[in-house]
Amino acid sequence: MDLPEPAAVEARHVVVVVAHGLRDDLPPLDDLPNLKSMRRLGFVVEPCVVQGRAPLQALLLDGDAGGLAGAAARGGRRLLLVLPWRPAAWVAAGVRGPHCAVVEERLGTGTRSWDDLLEAAPQVLGGAEPGVEDVAEFLRRNVIPRFPGMSTRLQEDAEPLQAWLTWISDAFLRGLWYASARWPGGVVAVVCHPAPRLLAEQGGPDGYLHGLAVIDDLIGRLLVLSEHRELDGSAVILCGDAGISGPDPDQPAGGASTPVLVAGPGIESGRLPGGTGIEGIGGWLRELAAVAGGAGAEPPRCPRLKPAGACAILARAVQHPAGGAQW
Repeated sequence: MDLPEPAAVEARHVVVVVAHGLRDDLPPLDDLPNLKSMRRLGFVVEPCVVQGRAPLQALLLDGDAGGLAGAAARGGRRLLLVLPWRPAAWVAAGVRGPHCAVVEERLGTGTRSWDDLLEAAPQVLGGAEPGVEDVAEFLRRNVIPRFPGMSTRLQEDAEPLQAWLTWISDAFLRGLWYASARWPGGVVAVVCHPAPRLLAEQGGPDGYLHGLAVIDDLIGRLLVLSEHRELDGSAVILCGDAGISGPDPDQPAGGASTPVLVAGPGIESGRLPGGTGIEGIGGWLRELAAVAGGAGAEPPRCPRLKPAGACAILARAVQHPAGGAQW
């Protein structure tokens, strides 16, 4: 079995969640309904071989003519990035092509306290190209100021890591929602989310499960949004970084593989055997991004991947008893 043919994937938008620390040995997913459904109903590459190269390099920067940003442009789309910590921020310097990115370079694996968050300086990079600057300005005005700082600490008495991880998910959803209404050819959106790795380092196996629940909730919210016309029919891709984020001194030696889960319209349930490389996934992602997104066309619907309670509006998640979004 091969990866789904990109031309057969009826997706106007392509959404990629890179979960730092996501491991091949996924636990039983009964309490993670969205990950469970992606693995059951979508296309699975488990494990995907990394061979010591940073998955972010293969997914975002490899390839001719501008990597993923260039491929998105050839398909009439634009690239939106959320790179919220140092192990992912290095990617921003290598992106070529129309894009805008939320980038934070000061926070790393040692981030634990409010003092750490108060040292952060998230910024918006890129956005100079026609048609992209409006989204960049929105991010500067409506996403960056929401970064948790002293007012969050005083008003909400929030736990610092949880406040930061919540901001990452919300920043991505806000940016994706806004861009989807202003980039008629479609959006290729990528978020590098540190929850599994950070919470595992802080809390061991229980922390890792908590980190997976954060990712599960984000996937659920994305799929609730995908029921709205602007984001209807989005392809959603989840992969890990195998512990190899990039040239960052505070990261551990990486693993050798990561699961990759793909769901969306035109994607049949299937599974690739072990041995598929991350370079192959990156090449397929570029081909998918380069397929014209159908500007002006009626967005397709994907009833097979409908979230439970799809009448929920915008980013309001449907809550299941464990506290996450369910589809």
